[in-house]
Amino acid sequence: MNLLIIGAGAIGCLVGGKVAHHHAANDVRVTLVGRPVVEEVVRRRPGLILSSHKGEQHVRNVQLFSTTEQAFQHASQPFDAAILTVKSYDTEAAINQLRLAAQKHGRPLPVVLSLQNGVGNEQIIAKMLSPAHVVAGIIATPVDVQAPGHLFIEKERYDLGLSCWHPAVPQKQFEALQSVLQRAGFSAVPYANPHALKWTRLLMTMLGNATCAILRLPAPQVFANAALANLETEAWREAWCVMRAAKIKPINIGSHASAMLAPVVCYGPKALARQLLSDQVRNIRGNKMPGLFQDLLQEKRHSEVAWLNGAVVKYGKQLGVHTPINALFTDVLLDLVRRPSNWPLWQSGTMRLLAAAEEYRDMVPA
Repeated sequence: MNLLIIGAGAIGCLVGGKVAHHHAANDVRVTLVGRPVVEEVVRRRPGLILSSHKGEQHVRNVQLFSTTEQAFQHASQPFDAAILTVKSYDTEAAINQLRLAAQKHGRPLPVVLSLQNGVGNEQIIAKMLSPAHVVAGIIATPVDVQAPGHLFIEKERYDLGLSCWHPAVPQKQFEALQSVLQRAGFSAVPYANPHALKWTRLLMTMLGNATCAILRLPAPQVFANAALANLETEAWREAWCVMRAAKIKPINIGSHASAMLAPVVCYGPKALARQLLSDQVRNIRGNKMPGLFQDLLQEKRHSEVAWLNGAVVKYGKQLGVHTPINALFTDVLLDLVRRPSNWPLWQSGTMRLLAAAEEYRDMVPA
C-alpha cells in the first residue's frame, strides 16, 4: 500500500511512524506532508522519533514533504489511501491541495480517512471529492510533541475506529487500510455508523476542553471546582440532547464506555455526573492541556471550537435543542482568537464565566 498522511503533527507522525516501523519490509510506503520546519528537522535527523515510558523508536523509512504536490511529484505509484490529521479549520485547504495535486500528476484520488476532532470534516471532504472517497475515523492515543517529528506517547493505548461514510466506499480499499493499521498496532475497529462514531468522539474531546482553555486551568483543577464541573456537565448534556434529537446513540469506543455513561450523566445526580466525567477526562487526557488551549497559546487565527462546541450549537439550532453553555464556550473562544489580548482577563475568571453562563441560559433561542 502507498499511504499518504496529510498533517505531520502529533497524530500524523504517530500513525505514520507506527505504520512505517511495523512495515519496515517496504510492503507499505509512508509519505507525510507537514510544515517546512518539520520536513527540515526530519530530513536532517533523519526520521521520526516515537518515545514512550519504554524508550525510543527511531523510524527512518518515511518520506516527508512540505506540500502535497511534492508528495505526488515524488510518488512512484498512486496513493491508495490518504489519512487526514490536520486541524479541522485546515480541512478545506488540505483537500483542495490533494485534489489539485492528483489532477496535475494524472493520479486517481485516494480514499481519505479523517482522524480529526469534531463533527463536520467528513461532510467537507465528501462535498469536495465525493462520499465514496470518505472514511470517518477517530483515534484516542494521548501524545505530546516534544520537537518537530519527535513524539512522546503518554499512554500506549492505540484505540482507533473507522467507518465508511457512504456505502459506495470501496470495501476492498477500506479493508486494506484497516489491515495496515491493525498490523501496525492500532485496534482499527470498524463501526457501522460513522455519525455515532464521530459524535461519541466529540463527547470525549469536548470534555474539559473549552473551560480549561478559557481559564488556563488543567482539567483536574476544573473538575475540583463543583460549579465549573457542573458547567462542563451541562455542556456535555446539551451535546447528548442534540445527539438524541438527531437519533444518534453514543457508542463504546475502546475502554471508553460512553454508551453506558451517557444516561447516568444525563439523568443521575449532579455529584455522580461530576465524578464520572472527572474520571473520564483523567482517563482521556490526564494533566495534558487540551487542544483548544494550544490554539490560543500558539495564537492561531482559528479555533477547533467551531467543530466541537460550535457543532453542538449548529445542529442544536437545526433540531430545536437549546445549547446555551456550548454557545457560551464557542463565543468566548472565538472572541479570544480574534482578540488574544483579552485572554489574561479570563485567568482566574471562574466567577466571570459562571455569570456569563447565567446570561446565556436566559437568552431566548433564535
